[in-house]
Amino acid sequence: MNYPGREGLRGLPGGHLEPDELPDEALVREINEELGVTIDNFTRMDFFMRGGRGSSVILAYTGSAPAGIVLNPPHPEHEFGMWVTKSELEMTEDISSEYKRFTLHHWPIN
Repeated sequence: MNYPGREGLRGLPGGHLEPDELPDEALVREINEELGVTIDNFTRMDFFMRGGRGSSVILAYTGSAPAGIVLNPPHPEHEFGMWVTKSELEMTEDISSEYKRFTLHHWPIN
């Protein structure tokens, strides 16, 4: 995710659980809200604890999207998604080291 107005900051799509919402339901909702796409082929891979102020448990999923799927974020002036390759992720300094390390560790092999 890119965040306009906060140059040099990238992140992963995500969010928080709504009341009475299961993690898998939150994943589908957040991906739709942030990227404008619906996914149904995903697997929960792992988790880690993010420290610091407001520490939280981060659940990580992997999945696949149909070839040619177009990201259509509803609010591109606020945030927008983009596809990156593994080598682009390895080279960027614009994402937190913990997200980067975690994502690269779970990158699908194909």
